[in-house]
Amino acid sequence: MSQILRNKIDPNFIREVNQLIDKISYERSLFIFSKKKDLIKLEIEIINKIKSFIPAIKEDLNIDTNDDPYIVIRCVKKIDSKMSFTPHFDNYSDTILIPLMVPSKPPYGELFLQENSRKQSNSMFWDLLRKFIYQNIFTAVLIKNFFLKYFSAIHILPGDAFHFNGYKSLHFNNNCSSERRSILIHMNLAIKDTQILNLFEFLVYLTHKKN
Repeated sequence: MSQILRNKIDPNFIREVNQLIDKISYERSLFIFSKKKDLIKLEIEIINKIKSFIPAIKEDLNIDTNDDPYIVIRCVKKIDSKMSFTPHFDNYSDTILIPLMVPSKPPYGELFLQENSRKQSNSMFWDLLRKFIYQNIFTAVLIKNFFLKYFSAIHILPGDAFHFNGYKSLHFNNNCSSERRSILIHMNLAIKDTQILNLFEFLVYLTHKKN
């Protein structure tokens, strides 16, 4: 089951992470991946700042894992509409969304998700097949125009956190009227085949370069 924590995130933590992000220049969007090998010093500082906060949020959500969390920082400005309506599944069972900055007027760039869109699979073939079926432009167009009513919009503000099963839930972000910044913390790896996992993550890096 998904869960929203209201006003649980320290405002000082949000302010400090935003101040670090402000030091990075980007025109349209910025994505920082904690597992990427060529992180710059400032990106490493941001990741470490977030890692220091994770034990507290794990305790609040009662998440039991000793895995190294996979952290993604997502910063998207209004002009980068290609980063919206990209339906996908995560490779991890536990995903925590922490907004750092949200637009003051709609569209807010909020998360849409359909819980339990798929079941846990032990088959590499089925994981690959589902990726190809759901994670493409044709599916995105169909969802946006015909099936959006089957998805829940998650309205959260800086200070809140949203916990959901990213492996089982199909999800994506709406367009945004101004910049939206978020932290995504992924834990409890659901895909055990490391070669497939590395391939998935490499493809994500290619399609989410800073611009």
